[in-house]
Amino acid sequence: MTGSTARTVVEAESTTGDGTAVVVESLVKTFEDGGSSSRKQFTAVDGVSFIVERGTMFTLLGPSGCGKTTTLRCIAGLETPDQGTIIVDGRTFTSTTNGINLPVNQRGLGMVFQSYAIWPHLDVYQNVAFPIKALPRKRRPSSRETRARIERVLDVVQLSDLENRPATDLSGGQQQRLALARALVMEPPLLLLDEPLSNLDAKLREEMRFELKRLQRELGITTVYVTHDQIEALSMSKKIAVMNGGKIEQIGRPREIYDKPASRFVAGFIGISNLFAGVVSTAGPDNARVVETDLGTLRVRVFADMPRGTQVLAVVRPEQIELDTVSDGETEWVGSVRARAFVGDAVEHMVRMRNGADVRVKSSPTVSIPPGTKVQLRFAEEDCTVVPGA
Repeated sequence: MTGSTARTVVEAESTTGDGTAVVVESLVKTFEDGGSSSRKQFTAVDGVSFIVERGTMFTLLGPSGCGKTTTLRCIAGLETPDQGTIIVDGRTFTSTTNGINLPVNQRGLGMVFQSYAIWPHLDVYQNVAFPIKALPRKRRPSSRETRARIERVLDVVQLSDLENRPATDLSGGQQQRLALARALVMEPPLLLLDEPLSNLDAKLREEMRFELKRLQRELGITTVYVTHDQIEALSMSKKIAVMNGGKIEQIGRPREIYDKPASRFVAGFIGISNLFAGVVSTAGPDNARVVETDLGTLRVRVFADMPRGTQVLAVVRPEQIELDTVSDGETEWVGSVRARAFVGDAVEHMVRMRNGADVRVKSSPTVSIPPGTKVQLRFAEEDCTVVPGA
């Protein structure tokens, strides 16, 4: 082990003592492509690093195949990484430099799978009791402590009155809460959730989002959550890591990720964005920039090094744009309403710009402009974010 690597691991372990629960550093995991006769390797996780604060929910967000579940499985011990370090509550679970890789049963983590993995032949109480009874006898709590733990978690997930009900007689939401109770009864230092709401219908999924957030905050349990659902990530997380192609594109708080995307991928994946290609024409003080596009001039603030001549994409969310009827002499940001749709809390307009691009605008439900009407787009400079272009 090199000196620099040793210091990194020691520093990470000491960091987990005050406010940091999880350290993942330079994680790499490759697989063989089973469908290829040449047995090529592909990298599922490529140098992923992040820190999770104690008592918070940290979400790995991204499309299918981006590496988020593989990262979670490496933390759980279900996959062996090719490279990297994983430390939880000061314990080194994995260190490829030191040859450390604790087996699953020695990590003591709680995990809820997408399928819940509930025992169908057991009732609610027996399902929750199962992981405790599976412990070696020397590590197993007393019958009284076991009963107290089970009653406590059943009360937390609001299943106390169903403890004798067969698991197969539970609704989807109740099964989800049962799987959560089974993970919590072990009082783990870290809870891992892998797409736990994806099998629920839309209404129940919305209800369970708030329920999960409430439970996590009340219990103060450190949680790593995996999802492809942007609303889940934005509404439940303290911090989000947006993943793409095995790498992390951006880590930040939900509002930061939404309002200040760091890349074209993040801007396009999180919510709906309108992208305008342009070039930085003036670089002023205090991060001020003037960006020239073929639709008009933008004055924006940027948070990266973008000198004059840099190709950029201006990002504007649909709800940040206002529509006005065109005044005489207006030449910038002018288009024509192509279609409109009432969606309950808003009216969505599709505006065809003079360069042929379509811009999506989300207006107040009191604003409804007929197709064919010429309009001008208006948005505040502070609502316009710039990311690197092609």
